[in-house]
Amino acid sequence: MKRALWAVLLLAVLAGAAWAAYSRDITGALRKDAATLTEAVLKAIEYIIDNGVTINAGTNKTPTVVTQAVDSVGTGEALVDTATYARKVYLNARKAAGANTGIVYIGTSAVDKTNNQQIALAPGDAIVIDPGLGCTVDLHEIYVDAATKDDGVTGWYIPK
Repeated sequence: MKRALWAVLLLAVLAGAAWAAYSRDITGALRKDAATLTEAVLKAIEYIIDNGVTINAGTNKTPTVVTQAVDSVGTGEALVDTATYARKVYLNARKAAGANTGIVYIGTSAVDKTNNQQIALAPGDAIVIDPGLGCTVDLHEIYVDAATKDDGVTGWYIPK
């Protein structure tokens, strides 16, 4: 009887060891498949973003032009007068007829030419503001200042 109990116990231990090895193999395979799936999903998202693919055809919007010239140097001026939400914004320090003569500053309402917490654009420089997939930015919260009166930005945005 003792031999039979030891045999059953040994079989149980061997079965447990085999199950543990099998479950490790399954877990490893699942992790590999999850990593492969995650990589595939990330590539698909990257393709959608890079190629402007729209999941819902009803969300296509036409780019809209926006321009802001600085009237009062040293005081930030909102890019637009009222809350205007955009999925993407492209701003260029104007460089054409009536070109900028100095640096243009982009930032929050605290922006001015002496503040170091802003983005400085030389004539012809540009910035893209992309809040991310499914997010928007309020153009009324983007401010412009310049080193010289009448300098400013021209660009476009994709409405919400």
